[in-house]
Amino acid sequence: MPSECPVCGSKLEREEDEAAWRCENAACPAQVERRIEHFCGRDAMDIRGAGPAVVQQLLKEELIKDYADLYTLKQSDVADLERKAEKSAQNLIAQIADSRGRTLGRLLFALGIRHVGVHVAEILAARYKDVWAVTEASEEELTAIDGIGPTVAHSIFHFFANKTSLKLIDKLEKGGVNLKRLKEEEPSGDQPFAGQTFVFTGELTGYGRKEAEDIVKKMGAKASGSVSKLTNYVVAGEAAGSKLKKAKDLGVKVLTEDEFNELIKKHKK
Repeated sequence: MPSECPVCGSKLEREEDEAAWRCENAACPAQVERRIEHFCGRDAMDIRGAGPAVVQQLLKEELIKDYADLYTLKQSDVADLERKAEKSAQNLIAQIADSRGRTLGRLLFALGIRHVGVHVAEILAARYKDVWAVTEASEEELTAIDGIGPTVAHSIFHFFANKTSLKLIDKLEKGGVNLKRLKEEEPSGDQPFAGQTFVFTGELTGYGRKEAEDIVKKMGAKASGSVSKLTNYVVAGEAAGSKLKKAKDLGVKVLTEDEFNELIKKHKK
């Protein structure tokens, strides 16, 4: 195991009770590149034209230094990149422009806060009206939120206590990126599944996984990636695996896709 980062030479560090060693240098080129790729990812800001090869070129040509710089790019900048046709450059700039209106939950996930996955980002978006409100939350306040434990709360607080993070958010705001909770993220109408937890496993024929999760979330439920004794329903599609087995072992109610559709219909009346 090397003691220094093979990319930037910084000393590697490991947190107590964790196996992974990490480079903690925020300016490490490999980390900068990976953070931008994460920001552009499908579950984040969904900038599909900004794959790894394009990100590498943008960094190499010094057109960007961080993900906030994406919103300063012009079509002429991108068109000059190697193997970038005018049409694909136009598409990339259009996708970047379109991403300015993503939800608060997507943006919070895109920031690359350690331990903050899609689910935790959505919990934060449901609790706070905008990114700036999250930056002002104390570690104690974050820990008290259902679904966010001490480790995650510490990570969120530590991220926003960093001046570099705040500068990035300021740059995103100046670049026209939405920092507020959108109307579509607000719970609407009746909340028949309030306080209940759903887990989806296997392949559903009528929905994508995220689409199914969004349906129950709008009806007040939480969508989890793991089964526990606190899970209310496991919706099992084709080729459901270990989650289905665990649900049966714990006595959690299992629904087929047809039964899930009937449940949704019943509560939408």
